[in-house]
Amino acid sequence: MEPWWTRYPSTLEAEKAALNAWGKPWSIQQDQFQLGRLVVTIIVEFCGGERELVAFYPDSYPYFMPHVRLSGMKLPRHHNPGGYLCLLAQDGDEWHPGQDTLASLLEQQLPILEGVTRPGVAPDYVAANEEHVGEPLSNFLPYMERSAIIVPDELPPAGILSGTLLLDSRVRGEKQPGIITVLRQISDNAGVPLVDYPVQMLAFKQRSGGVWIRLEGRPELGEGTDDEIRKRLYNLALETSPALQKRLHHAKAGEEITVGFLYADQVEWRQAAEDWLFLWLRVNKAGRHGRTPTAPTIEYGLVRADWAGEDSLLKRAPALAPLRSKSVLLVGTGAIGSPLAMQLAKSGIRELRLVDTDHLQAGNSVRWAFGWELAGFPKTEVIAHHVASDYPRTKVTASTFRIGGFQQINPSNGLPFSDYDFLREEMRQVDLVIDATANYRVNHLLADMSRVEGKAYVWLSTTPGAAGGVVGRVNPTETQGCWHCFQHAMSAGEIRYPADNGALDIQPRGCTHPTFVAAGIDSDEVSILASRLAVATLLAQDDGEGQTSDFEWDVAVGDFFSANRRIESRWTTYSLSRHPDCSACA
Repeated sequence: MEPWWTRYPSTLEAEKAALNAWGKPWSIQQDQFQLGRLVVTIIVEFCGGERELVAFYPDSYPYFMPHVRLSGMKLPRHHNPGGYLCLLAQDGDEWHPGQDTLASLLEQQLPILEGVTRPGVAPDYVAANEEHVGEPLSNFLPYMERSAIIVPDELPPAGILSGTLLLDSRVRGEKQPGIITVLRQISDNAGVPLVDYPVQMLAFKQRSGGVWIRLEGRPELGEGTDDEIRKRLYNLALETSPALQKRLHHAKAGEEITVGFLYADQVEWRQAAEDWLFLWLRVNKAGRHGRTPTAPTIEYGLVRADWAGEDSLLKRAPALAPLRSKSVLLVGTGAIGSPLAMQLAKSGIRELRLVDTDHLQAGNSVRWAFGWELAGFPKTEVIAHHVASDYPRTKVTASTFRIGGFQQINPSNGLPFSDYDFLREEMRQVDLVIDATANYRVNHLLADMSRVEGKAYVWLSTTPGAAGGVVGRVNPTETQGCWHCFQHAMSAGEIRYPADNGALDIQPRGCTHPTFVAAGIDSDEVSILASRLAVATLLAQDDGEGQTSDFEWDVAVGDFFSANRRIESRWTTYSLSRHPDCSACA
């Protein structure tokens, strides 16, 4: 391993000079230095006494700050369970490589740290000198890799101090060894459900149980190694839960038990709320009872809580909250429709109804939302599978049939099937119709049906080679023109055509019909803008900010190539007014 000071020898000398100038006793741990690591011990006056600090320089120094450990005392804040001090907020975002040194960092931050953690300190001083960021215990613990327990926002009533847990876990394998679990139900000790978490995830089929304990406060874990921290939490679980002791006493080899600690902590700056901490237990060897009893052999680890309730999910994008009551009919789940479907699911749409006629091929992966895993399945079912797996709060239905087909049979019941009746009924159940078929006849049908049903209609398409594309919208309460007006306006040159590189359709082996040439890195430009337009249309249907943040245009025409050279996306936007040649608007 090449030490950082061989790359930047002057930086090491600057560190030494700055420490000497600060005037505090310091030394380099020579055994670590011989191993290519710089670890410095410093003696400082801090919090009324002489304290030893140990600074660990990262291998990527000076781009990232040293980590400083304070031993021999425990601060009430800014001091994590491993003993490290939080000297700069946001993992050191304010560290300036090439300017800051360990000495300057400590000289500036230690007095502030001592001031904000002093008992009885004035709130104004704290507010002015402390970063407004929560420091919950759960941020600093040694968790198991590739593991999480997904939890709801709802918590058991305050007066109930313990109970049982019901969990659904992903079935683990050699390639997926972690503990990925959904907390399905929280009950009291009598088994009465207190909190139900109804999300259904396809791969989470292994059911297990556990116990939970509400602690009086944040657990005091002290300093120590990761193993010592885990051991203290295991002992805490045994001390506070007779139910756990009983379960372990009767547990069989291979049995898994989850222990949930619920306690108040500072999850936001100076604001307390209850937080979860989970301990996963596995009985490797059952205890023996009788004349020569033995204790069970237990393997254990910490698993992070992953908050996924409605409020938690919407905090990152609160403007999308109205989508939780919205539904969309998406017709066409090909190169431009599949990315759009996933964007709507990410945005939290309540319901997504999908229609297409095609199946997924491995060759589609150059421009489709997913790859080879489910090749051969209907495209609508592939998207439905991924939405159900990754965005379980979105209800999704998949329908596979050819619009315009003759004497079709409904595969679910074997009865004659009318595509027109089906589409009409689907439209009546949704707030928006999106047409990603890029098929003129389907466009014509869906545009007319949407108009009759009074539904907002969004369409999108690309040109050959995905050199350009069109995104448009007709909102029955806002747009003056219609899809036919758009066609007349393009024919008359009032709305320009998108770039077209003239690429001819191809028919790869195994493909039932010719298809266009394009890559997803280009066609996704259309899908993204159409997604934004669809979301804006839905948000504008309700009074409030959605109306003021809506787009001020109805049609956008984009170019992504010019003279066969890629260019940044260039969009021209238009308002869609009634066209004098449009008989539909006459």
